[in-house]
Amino acid sequence: MNKKLFYLSFTFIFMTISSFKLYECNEVVKNKCIPSLETFIHNGQFSSIKLAPGESSQTLVSFYSGHTYRIAAFDKTSSANTYFQVKTPSNQLLYSSKDKGPTWDFKVESSRKLIIDVISDKTLQEESCIGVVVGFKDT
Repeated sequence: MNKKLFYLSFTFIFMTISSFKLYECNEVVKNKCIPSLETFIHNGQFSSIKLAPGESSQTLVSFYSGHTYRIAAFDKTSSANTYFQVKTPSNQLLYSSKDKGPTWDFKVESSRKLIIDVISDKTLQEESCIGVVVGFKDT
């Protein structure tokens, strides 16, 4: 019985901590990323993840012709600690926000899928919550 209670308690504590970390990362999206879209319409998708120093995470996103897009990526403390790169599926670098800023506005000539690669700076002292959103507007 004691073993069962131990495992149940451990599972509850683990799920509570995991939920808090997810909430913490979603707060970055809510409080930093979404407001930075300004006049752009949020596409309804977002990514939030906790990355350790030097780690990265990729996501494949569809972009359609006739729209101007804004990508915004922020971390919990300062956007200087993270940056994003936009690449083609063949890994050709189209843009890097390193040393530029947390947002990038661009227009696509034709509909295509692109990779957004979010990178946590190696100089960070601990893992950080990072949020990424994409907004669009008609042009």
